[in-house]
Amino acid sequence: MVLEIVGARYLMKDFGSSFYMWVSQIGVVLIALAIGYYAGGALADRYRRLRLLTFLLVPAGLVIAFIPLFAAPLINALIMRHPADYVPRVWQKLDPALGSSLVFLLPCIGLASVSPILIRLLTRNIEHVGRISGWIIAASTVGSIAGVFVSGYVLIDYMSVPNIFKITGALTVLLGLGCWALDRQWLKTATRATALLALAAPAASGALDTSPVTIFETTSAYHNIRVLDHDGIRMLKFDGAMQTRMSLRNPLQGHFEYTDYFHMPLLWNPGMTNVLMIGLGGASTQRSYAHYYTNITVESVEIDPVVLDVARQYFQLVESAMQKVHVADGRVFLRRTSAKYGAIVLDAYVHHRYGSAVPYHLATKEFFALVRDHLSTNGVLAYNVIGTTRNTQADLLGGLYKTIKAVFPQVYMFPAQTSQNVVLIATLSPQRVTLTDLQQRAIPLIRSKKAALPSFWGRINSFRDTTPFNIGRCNVLTDDYAPVDGLIQAE
Repeated sequence: MVLEIVGARYLMKDFGSSFYMWVSQIGVVLIALAIGYYAGGALADRYRRLRLLTFLLVPAGLVIAFIPLFAAPLINALIMRHPADYVPRVWQKLDPALGSSLVFLLPCIGLASVSPILIRLLTRNIEHVGRISGWIIAASTVGSIAGVFVSGYVLIDYMSVPNIFKITGALTVLLGLGCWALDRQWLKTATRATALLALAAPAASGALDTSPVTIFETTSAYHNIRVLDHDGIRMLKFDGAMQTRMSLRNPLQGHFEYTDYFHMPLLWNPGMTNVLMIGLGGASTQRSYAHYYTNITVESVEIDPVVLDVARQYFQLVESAMQKVHVADGRVFLRRTSAKYGAIVLDAYVHHRYGSAVPYHLATKEFFALVRDHLSTNGVLAYNVIGTTRNTQADLLGGLYKTIKAVFPQVYMFPAQTSQNVVLIATLSPQRVTLTDLQQRAIPLIRSKKAALPSFWGRINSFRDTTPFNIGRCNVLTDDYAPVDGLIQAE
């Protein structure tokens, strides 16, 4: 199950963390199991030799070990065959399955064929076939369970994804060679020991509502989505967690404080004419920009089409030539577009009763390099994260700060006063600024109404030009090593 779990993590950087990506990965593995079980049974009846496993495990192990080398160009060719600004809906669903098949189908077939071969090799008497097959299937399932928890709880937190593939591949090759060495002995005890080892290969591959009124609820491919009204406030929840607040009386009020800090890029790039926002939710920032900055074109990228429909119907999102929304994964969209933006805003962090989640492929050095390459002169990145600047242990805020700083010359923090949200601001300008510098920049912006947000001046005072306390304990996050789930739990 390591191949299934870690493979899904590997594919997220290219296809996002959507429900369809998980369906694709699980489906491809199941297809491989079906083919492997059938092929393994057929081979077992024809070749009753332990060395048969060598010809299956060694090639499978080599393919697994070399995934970091051959997978990237294959998946890139798959993605880039679509136009930059449009992917047909059917391919949004099928491309992850094709990508998973190109990388993982063949090695999973090889590993799946092990179980029926072992059943045939160990069956000396028809009277014992039930017991032997039950023992092997049970051992294989236990190994798969171990593979799930070890890969999900340990490997991804402490090893890079390429190294996981390399080690898994190397172990699989060694198991195959061991089968060759044991083939001539053909002792029952040796066979059983090899069976246990070989089975390890498939295992390795293998806030309470009080009285709000719900006015809309559905389950999309990504979230359970609820829209609620309570005391004049409309709320959007994903999986029971609050995402957006909006005053029904005045849609420009009632929002979360941290969204105001998405206006701070004006302090570094007052002449910007376009902004890209990754993550839509209830469109708090989109509504605000549309009202206060009629000269700035806003493009938003939202992976869930149902969220877009909800924003239109319940949160007064009005699309126009100045307010455009693309249904796509944020990273995939950036890879396909050649446009440059005065600012790029990311608000893809989700917090719920079972913890928090941030798409890891939107939190790595490679992703931030992609963001940097799509910023115009004086461009600014604004990134929302939940955390505290005074944590002494490694956490996501410290990891993101250090990762962004590895790509951008300067990084600053704007911690919210009413929540644990911290908006990181990264600039292309190498000049380090202070609070006094920003206040001096803000005065002409406010007087000329270029910065028309009423709370603009007050929000500047949250500016921090220091680093998080734990920066020395944090590592740069990369596509190969980004234990964001473990870092979130440390917050």
